[in-house]
Amino acid sequence: MIDLDNFEIYRGNCNFQLGLASSEQVVEWFSKNNFGASISFIGRSNVGKSSLINALFGNDLARVSKTPGKTREINVFSINFKKNGKPFQSKNSLYLFDLPGYGHANVSKSILEKWQETMNTFFSTSPKNNLMINLRDARHPNERSDQVFAEYLQQFSLESILIYNKIDKLKKQKDRAALKKFDNNFSKSNQNINKSFKASATSGIGLDLVEKYMIDFLLENEN
Repeated sequence: MIDLDNFEIYRGNCNFQLGLASSEQVVEWFSKNNFGASISFIGRSNVGKSSLINALFGNDLARVSKTPGKTREINVFSINFKKNGKPFQSKNSLYLFDLPGYGHANVSKSILEKWQETMNTFFSTSPKNNLMINLRDARHPNERSDQVFAEYLQQFSLESILIYNKIDKLKKQKDRAALKKFDNNFSKSNQNINKSFKASATSGIGLDLVEKYMIDFLLENEN
């Protein structure tokens, strides 16, 4: 049994491995790689996903683009930890999947169809110890594309959490209260959502709680 205290992400030591651009590549990667556990980040194209990943893992891990929808592959990164300030070697390799954003309409039909096919393969072949981290904009937490994705994800019975990013943009108490009410109702109606967090890649609000949850999940669920 691993003592989960005093762990932290080894920032700057989480590295890009490869990009998965097709269903065939996804199937091949999952079949050939015996890894411990993983986490997957996904959200609308302009939700600030890359900025949040960089804030958590450091070293400009994910590319931040001024053009939403620029990520067209599933980018795979290795994850490493420190314990008590020293590098920690997990039993097996741990991974982060940075998935293409959904809800961005300004792409060709052929590209969109390929994305959908690759995503279907990813979710249907994904192991159960792959935590889905769904990012939503705290200011607009229930866009139509978010609703569609939530309904889609439920069919795969994968553990998931919500992160309401850009919480620092909610300045008024009534807006924060509205988000809390929405979150309570939404979480009750979606059984595969374990927990929700309010965070900001810009200010750092809530990142410590997100980091702790991710580390606990990865180390408790690694093969």
